[in-house]
Amino acid sequence: GESPPLPVLCGMLGGSPDSDEVRMLTGKAPIPVKDLVWIDAWEAAGEGHGDTWSSSNPFAAAELLPSKRTSYVLAPPPAAGGRGHVTKASVFANSLIPGSLPPSCHYGVVADIRY
Repeated sequence: GESPPLPVLCGMLGGSPDSDEVRMLTGKAPIPVKDLVWIDAWEAAGEGHGDTWSSSNPFAAAELLPSKRTSYVLAPPPAAGGRGHVTKASVFANSLIPGSLPPSCHYGVVADIRY
């Protein structure tokens, strides 16, 4: 039979990885819903800092804030057979064509998740 849908939570959460809201979603702080814990794709399979709010982005630079990771792909813990296993995570839209502007003040994050 077909596998049920694999829920994935994506978005600009605003908090850094050590913020209360992200720690709660990833099970590193007390969680309000029993057994509802997400895997941070960047933490599982990303390389480097993964900053999505970057002072190198001309739209973000005016804020004079430090670069940090604020956008996330969160997946459920892998199931039997590896379904849901995060195999890769990367930042995108952070390399620009000379003379162009980024599409947003935040860079994006994308993840490959085994289905």
